Amino acid sequence: MADHCKYKYLLSADGRGTQGIRLKELMACGSVVFMHESKHNESFYHLIQPWVHVIPYSHDASDLYEKLRWAAQHPEKAKEIAENGQKLIREKVSESYAVDWWKAFNKMYEANKPPESAIQLCGV
Repeated sequence: MADHCKYKYLLSADGRGTQGIRLKELMACGSVVFMHESKHNESFYHLIQPWVHVIPYSHDASDLYEKLRWAAQHPEKAKEIAENGQKLIREKVSESYAVDWWKAFNKMYEANKPPESAIQLCGV
């Protein structure tokens, strides 16, 4: 992944699942990240603002060339987006973020856990 950080533009795309950890690592590079519109989400995606932290492109990539051209024509704004993305990852999406997220998730789960009788009835 370190070699990726040598490039001005980085592309994050879905494959068989989420962009997940790879997107986080790409944003940490400080390069301009083009983020694929996805139906998959990770715990930190709600923090990412299109055109603030990443440059979004459509799920079918039909607008990717247009977005690349925009970045090339607006280098200062593109650099600002890259810096914002890097800052977001460094300041908000640290290792402790994942731990805190899972703690919050478990707390919400426990609060909504069905009564013991329902668990026994379902055989869970």
